[in-house]
Parts: sequence; C-alpha cells; structure tokens
Amino acid sequence: MASACNSGQAVHDCESLTGRKNDGPGADGGIDVDSSTAVAQVKQTRAQVGRPDVQRLYGVACSLNNVALFFSANGYSLDARAWADRYGVELHESDHRLAKFR
Repeated sequence: MASACNSGQAVHDCESLTGRKNDGPGADGGIDVDSSTAVAQVKQTRAQVGRPDVQRLYGVACSLNNVALFFSANGYSLDARAWADRYGVELHESDHRLAKFR
C-alpha cells in the first residue's frame, strides 16, 4: 500500500473498521483497505477530495457488493459530499489536532 499515510493512524483506524488492509497496487491507484463487507480509501492531500474520487471508490465497492468508506485529511468538496450522501458513501475526516479520524 503506497498511500501518503500508509503507516499512520488513518490506516489503523480504517483497518479497525474493516478488518484488514490491502497490500495491493499503490500510488493511490486503488483501495487502501478492504474486507469482506467494506472497502476504504485513505487520502492525505493538501486539497479536498472531489466527486470523481468518491465515485471511483463507490464503483469498486459496488463491483464487490461492499460498503464504501472514504477517509480524508482535508475534507471533501461540496459536490463530493452531495454525491456521497445520495449514494451512501461514508465520508470520514481527520481531526488534525488529534490526528484521528471520525
């Protein structure tokens, strides 16, 4: 896994929610964490996550018949939030002061 925070708290929190991590393709080319019931992506970027990233995760989750969980260090665009609400993608944001996700 080559996520920007692949050894940090975000992945640990994802793993505790989903059950295991994915050591598959990196460079943000895929799912960071997966289990039999959920897939998750973790982004630690300076920009907010946009709708296209949320849609891609949702597409993977649907193909596996799993729940989609997205973790972002800098939040989500309004368009991404609206799309996630409509399609049931769970969005989680980092609390920079505590370095934890909620």
